Amino acid sequence: MRILPNSSKARKISLALLLLLVSVALWITCIAILNKPSKAALGRVLVLDDSDDDFRTPRFGDHVYAFPNGKIRPKVSRLNICQTVGGFRSLSASKDGRFFLLCENVANRLTAYDTQTGAQLWRLDGNFQSAAVSRDGLIYALSSSGNIYGDQAFVLNQRGEIQNKAAIGGCDLVLDDERKVFWTVGAKVKKCDLALNVLWEGNLIRWCAVSVDLNPDGSVWVAERDHPNVSGSQDRLLKISPTGQVLNDIKLDFSPLCLRVNTDGNLWVTGVKGRDSRTKRFLEWLEKRIGRVPLWKSARLFLTKSDYWSKTEIRDSQGNLLRELAHGGHSLAIDPADSSVWLAGRKTLYQYSSAGDNLGHINGLSHSQNYVIVLPPPPKATAQPPQPRIP
Repeated sequence: MRILPNSSKARKISLALLLLLVSVALWITCIAILNKPSKAALGRVLVLDDSDDDFRTPRFGDHVYAFPNGKIRPKVSRLNICQTVGGFRSLSASKDGRFFLLCENVANRLTAYDTQTGAQLWRLDGNFQSAAVSRDGLIYALSSSGNIYGDQAFVLNQRGEIQNKAAIGGCDLVLDDERKVFWTVGAKVKKCDLALNVLWEGNLIRWCAVSVDLNPDGSVWVAERDHPNVSGSQDRLLKISPTGQVLNDIKLDFSPLCLRVNTDGNLWVTGVKGRDSRTKRFLEWLEKRIGRVPLWKSARLFLTKSDYWSKTEIRDSQGNLLRELAHGGHSLAIDPADSSVWLAGRKTLYQYSSAGDNLGHINGLSHSQNYVIVLPPPPKATAQPPQPRIP
């Protein structure tokens, strides 16, 4: 005789399983919500993404992304850039956030776009690498005739018309509006006035300095990268006084790509670290003993590919290490609203508190290089005084 299952017991088991599934779904949803930046914060972020790794064949597919309602959406498309040696200011914005600037190092142009609509305002041809907008609205930009170090500096008005230019090299720059100067880095470190006169020049760099940012006291932090074929080049940070004195020299165990000084004076630096894979080391060991192993080109490339990972460090104003973060990327941006820090990594955009706590992330970027900026928050509405009643 077949014994029928207890219907009450079966219902309890089914209910328990249903509650378990609902709990798991709610837990996954909560984790997803907690790990996603707020829509208001994301709404002021722009990312220039090297989305298309083929920069030779049209139709070109690099983008500037915006994040309306917390969703990644192309703001400007059909761009053409390729990888660079650092997190330059290839994407920047006006102080009021009304327009943003984009340097395309393959299409060879500097373009201004309306922030709200994404409409092109003007375009200037040239191999521009970095640009920044001063408090008075003038645009300072660096271009190159073909090398990574840059060799020209330009001053433009807001219509993209050239007001001044000079033979000043550099691949990245930072403006100091308070002292009416700007700094450039590349093969050398230079301090210039706003009329493009060089005030100080330091021959401190063996290969290339790729990122610079300003401290509240007028000094700057500079990130230099090591090159395996350039003797004396180093992965390090330099702190340089307004008069050109080296105040600090910090050796790094990774290669820095971008640095930014937060509103609290702390320094954020992100970059990559690489080493030969185990398969590469084994193949080199083996071929030293038996000679070259016959391999297809693709197989050799696969076996000898290096391992890379990234990291980010937070340091105080004196350069002392405060915290290490497991994630790294190609560029950083400070949010003026709350001093949080945005990190553009491979495939993912991260947001951290000023102390380094993870506030969330959003996926959808490419595996290549990305440049992030944060637009200023909209001005707060001021209460209007009551209007007198007209009798």
